[in-house]
Formats: sequence, structure tokens, C-alpha cells
Amino acid sequence: MMRILAILLLAPSVALAAGDTEHELELLRYAYINFAILMAILFWKVRPALQKFAKTRHDSITHELNQVANQRAELQAKLAAAQTRLGNAEQEAAQLLTDSEAAAKKQAEKIVAAAKDQAEAGKRSAAQQANALEREAQAELVAVAVGLLKSATAANLDRAATADGNSQYSSRNLGRIGA
Repeated sequence: MMRILAILLLAPSVALAAGDTEHELELLRYAYINFAILMAILFWKVRPALQKFAKTRHDSITHELNQVANQRAELQAKLAAAQTRLGNAEQEAAQLLTDSEAAAKKQAEKIVAAAKDQAEAGKRSAAQQANALEREAQAELVAVAVGLLKSATAANLDRAATADGNSQYSSRNLGRIGA
């Protein structure tokens, strides 16, 4: 088969090389026939391989396109999920901020209330200490006044006893007031 093909392909070139100009038209016809035969053989032998290659290539491109479409769908789903989580995260962050502010406000109120309670307790304690000191001072003042009164009374009684000669009366009265 290959020999026939080689002879058909080389025959016009051998005839042209011989220089026979009378038969140029006939050779040109043979050249066209050779070309047609070559195309028919190529079409007959190469066509199934080309069809197989084209089908394989078509199938692989279709498969790759399907994979890319599936991957794109998966990535779009992941993107949508990520955007949803991001939106939820923003909402959660805003809620946490609001909750934290409310908790801080409550804590501040508790601290202020505790400080007020401590201040009131301090005032009460200071008032109690002042009252205790005032009572001590009054008791001391009363004791001093009683002491001064006793000594003044004793002095007056002594003066009156010496003047009247009534010393017994004076001793009895001094004994009664505790001098």
C-alpha cells in the first residue's frame, strides 16, 4: 500500500523532470488525481484517529468544565456561608458590645452604691465616735464640776464651821457628799 502511494505521489514529479511538455496537461491531471487519492487515503486512515482524539478531547474538556462548575458552585456556597457568618459575627459583636456596656453600667452603679453605703457607714461611725467623745467629755466635765463643787462646798463649810464653831456639822455634811 505504501509503495502504491509513493509511486502515485512521485510519478508527476518524474514526468516533469523529464521535460516532456506535451504531456503537461495530462501530468497535471495525474497530479490532481494523486492529490485526491492521497486525501481519500488520509481521510480513510486518519479520520477514525482524529474522531477518537476529538471525542476524547471533547469529553475531557466537558469533564473539566463540569468540575470547574462544581467547584465554582462549592466556592459560591462557601462564600455565602462565610458572608453569613461574617454578618452574624458583626451582629454578635454589636450585641456583645451592647451587653458589655450594660454590664459596665450595672457594675458602675453597684460601685457607686457600695461607695455611698461605705460613706454612710463612715458618717454613722464618725457620728457614733463624736457622740461617744461628747459623752466622755460631758462625763469628764461633770466629774470636774462635781469635784470643783465639792471643794467649793468643803471650803465654804470649813469657813462657816470656823466662823460658827460648828465643826461637827461641817464634818457630817462633808461625809455625806463624799469628800
